Amino acid sequence: CPILEDLTVCRAHDDNVPVLLVRSKSLERLCVRSGPGVSSAYAIEIDSPGVKYIDFRDGYSYRFAAKDLSSLVMTEVDTQFNTELGFTMQLHLIHDFLVGVSSGRHMVISERTLEILRIYFCLKQCLELPIPKFHYLTRLEAKFSNLLLDSLPDFLDMCPNLKHLTMYFAYSMTLEPEDLQLTKVPLCLQSTLDCVEVKEVLTREKTGKMSKKAAMKVVNHKKRIWMEVVRYFLENSEVLKTFILCLTDSDITKELLGFTERTPRCQVIFR
Repeated sequence: CPILEDLTVCRAHDDNVPVLLVRSKSLERLCVRSGPGVSSAYAIEIDSPGVKYIDFRDGYSYRFAAKDLSSLVMTEVDTQFNTELGFTMQLHLIHDFLVGVSSGRHMVISERTLEILRIYFCLKQCLELPIPKFHYLTRLEAKFSNLLLDSLPDFLDMCPNLKHLTMYFAYSMTLEPEDLQLTKVPLCLQSTLDCVEVKEVLTREKTGKMSKKAAMKVVNHKKRIWMEVVRYFLENSEVLKTFILCLTDSDITKELLGFTERTPRCQVIFR
C-alpha cells in the first residue's frame, strides 16, 4: 500500500503473526489494538518516519521497537502493557515503548496506564537503563485518581519542557494513603509550565449507603487532596500564568477561593 496514510490493526485470536512489522513511508496515523481472546504474545516493530499520530491500546506484545518517529505529534496510550510477562521483561517493554514515543509533542494517558507506570517508577532501580525524557513534549493530558497523585512529580519529571498540563481527577473512595504530600519540584515547574487544568470527573464506584460520619470523612479527605494539589502548583510553579479548576463540589470550591487569592502572579479560574 504505497500511499496508505491511516492504519488500524486489531490483533485477532491466534492470527499466527509473531511480529507485527509496520513499514511505510506514507503512513501518518497508526492504531494498534488487542482484540478479544488474543492469547499469544508477539512483537511490534514500527519503521514509519512520517507517522504523526499513534493510538496504542495493545496489551499482549512482549517487545516494542520504533526505528524513527521523529515526525510524531500526538500519542494516546490506554494499556496495561503485557501483565503476563515476567517482571523484568515487562519493565523493559515499558521502557522501550517510552523511548520509542519520546519524540512526541502531545500525549494522552489513561488511568490504567498511569497505574502501571507508577509501578515502573517505584521499581526503576531494578532497571539498568535511565528513565527516558520527553524533551519535545509540550502538552500532557492524564487521568489521575487520588491514589496515583503521589507519583505526579515523577511523571512531570519526564517532561522538562512541558507547557500545558490537563489532569482529569477521579476520586476513589479508598482512603489510603490518608495524606498526600508533594515535595519534589520537576524542571518544567521551574521554567516552562504556564497552564494547568484540573478537571474532576465522576466515578462509577459502588459505595452503597454511607453513614454521615463516613461521608464526612470522604469529604474532608477529598478537600485535603485538592488543597495539596493547588498548593503544589501555586507555590512551586515559577512561570505559571493560568490555573483552571473544574470541581463538582461547590463547598470545596469555596474553601479554595481564599487559598488561591494568596498567589496574585497566577490567574486562577474556577469553572
